[in-house]
Order: sequence, then structure tokens, then C-alpha cells
Amino acid sequence: MRRQRKNIVPYVIVIALGFTFGIYVGHYRWYPFNQIATAKSWVVTQSEDKRRVPLAGDAELIQYAFTDPVISGELLYQPITSLDRISQSNESIYLPVQHFFSAYMDIQLEGQRTFQLDDGKTTVTEVAYQLADREYQAFAYGPIRSHLENKNAVLIIPGTGLNQSSSIHEQDSTNYHNGVLKAFNEGFDVYVYIKPNEDILAFHDGQSKLCDDMFVNWHLNRGGSYSASYIAQSLAFSKFLKEKYSELVVAGVSQGGTAALLNSLQSEPSAVIIASGFSLINEKVEWAGHQQIIIPGISSILRLDSLTTRINQMRTEFFFSWGELEIGTYYIEAKEMQTCQEFVHKCDNIECMSHDGGHVFPVEEIRDFITMKLEPI
Repeated sequence: MRRQRKNIVPYVIVIALGFTFGIYVGHYRWYPFNQIATAKSWVVTQSEDKRRVPLAGDAELIQYAFTDPVISGELLYQPITSLDRISQSNESIYLPVQHFFSAYMDIQLEGQRTFQLDDGKTTVTEVAYQLADREYQAFAYGPIRSHLENKNAVLIIPGTGLNQSSSIHEQDSTNYHNGVLKAFNEGFDVYVYIKPNEDILAFHDGQSKLCDDMFVNWHLNRGGSYSASYIAQSLAFSKFLKEKYSELVVAGVSQGGTAALLNSLQSEPSAVIIASGFSLINEKVEWAGHQQIIIPGISSILRLDSLTTRINQMRTEFFFSWGELEIGTYYIEAKEMQTCQEFVHKCDNIECMSHDGGHVFPVEEIRDFITMKLEPI
């Protein structure tokens, strides 16, 4: 009796999809990246604990605090050698969540300075401000390609991942933000916002920087939010740029797109670019790990009714995009345009599109949008 050969095509497809998903999880730190990393860390820790010698005092906990890589260039802060310094670092960016929702209106700018790092190779702008009776600073790489005649500025907010701002600034061709600077290569001063504990702002021990386990929960359990803190800083930077330039564009992809949307709802820039950074599907199911934006109560302003009401009050031009090579929520958006269909009949200042790429900035489409919506530059 002749045996029938099994059809292996379904197995090959499943393996290929699993491999592709694994690449996306590792590169963009999507769920369940954090769970996998935690499990791996636990296994390694268990094996190391069997042979390690306990350390004295702060050193016992500090050895687990600094595990993420720092950039190779010059860092702004001195190395941290005690638990008190870790606490002080967290305190320096702490913002009670209730002060986030009106932050832009409440921010009082106190000054700014531009300085150089890396022997003059890196330009950084610092904005000092006050909010809720506390002093803060916000930083960005730039201005990049600054010319005296430029009347427009763009603030790029980085997406998920470690040290993303320096990769954008250095135009790393392997980074998923790659290409965004090309969308603003004429008539714009470009600023790349730097999150706390990232890039030059690393809270570090001289070799590695503070891991998420040492600050995300710390802020949430004290009524704050790391996400609220960094987006409030971006709001202060937006306020500074709006005073300095005629037109401001805020742009982001992935988590940076979500942050750009939240920023724009308060700062009202001329235009905002939200690439693969928002979906109304999140009202029903939100697929995200704790490295994504966590601000208690934020869903109340990201509902369809709240968003359309607010957007219709604004003169800001909105650009939403999703890629057909994405997975999960944004794949659905790219194929079905659910969010776009909800918006299109309710708001006149929204443009949305699907492209044939992945989790990226659609550079040409962004350039066309900016050219059409902003005054000639």
C-alpha cells in the first residue's frame, strides 16, 4: 500500500510566520519581549546565584540595576554609585500624573541653552521649565541642518527601544526610524527629543545604564508615570519651539507616534505625524507591554468621541499611517483602515493612509503631506 506524503507547506508557513514575528519582537521590543527577557534574566540569575558571593550594602542591589547599554559617545551625567543617587535620578523627572493633562498650559519656560558634546560633533539644546512648582529640564539633539532663514521646526519623538534618539540623530540606516530626516530636509530645523535615561541622558554606572525595573514601577507606585514625565518634557520643548519658529511639526513612529499624538492634543502644532502609533482598536483590546506608554487615565482622551471633539477644535493637520507588512493591530489598520473610516466623516483636518512598508515612517508621503499642508517654505 502506497503511503501518502504529508503536505508540509502549512508547517513551513507557520515556521516562517513565527520567525518573522520573533524578529519584530526583538527589534521593536513588542509584547512579549519583556516577558521573554525577564524569564531569560531569571534563568541566568538562578544559575549565577548558585555560585555568586553576596555583596555588601548598596552593591547587592546595584549589581541588578545597571544592565542596559549606553551609547559610545559623551554622557551628560556622572556615574551613579549608590541607591540614594538612583532615587535622586528618579525624583529629578518625577511628575504626579494629575499634572500631565494640562501640562502644556501650565508649563512656564525659564530659559534655554545650546551646547556641544563629543568635541563639537554633537549639538544639544536644553530647555529649562517649571511645572507644578518643580524645576525640570528637557533635551533634544539639534538643531540639525540649522539655517538662519529656516522658519519651520520639527520635533521628532523616538519610539520604543534603547537609545533611539542617537540612532535617529546619527541616521543609522539599520534603525526603524531611518529616513525621517529626509522628510524634513529643506526649510526645517530638526530637533530629536531625548527621553530621560536614554542616550546622553543615561542614568549610568560608567558602563551600563539603569534598567526599566528600576524606574517604571517606581513612578507608577508613587502616583507618577515615566511616560507622563517624558511626554511632558516634550511638551515643554514644543512650547519653546512654537515661540521660536513660525511653524512646528511633531513627528513619531510606533510609541513615538502615540507620544506625538498626545503631545499635539495639548501643544497644537501646525501638523503632527503619527506613523504606526495609534489605533481605535485599543478601545477594545490593547496589546502592549510595560515599555509602552502607561499613563493612568489616558484612555479617556484617546476614545473616538473625545478625540474627534478635541481634533475638531484644533487647526493642527493630522497624518496617520500604517504599513501592510506590520503585524497585529497595525496590520489590521493597514488592511481595513478601521480608524481612518471612523475619523474621515467626523474631522476635516485628518489624512490617513496605508503603505506597502512595515513599522516605519512613509517618507515620501510625509513630505507630500507637509508640502501640501504648510505654507511654502
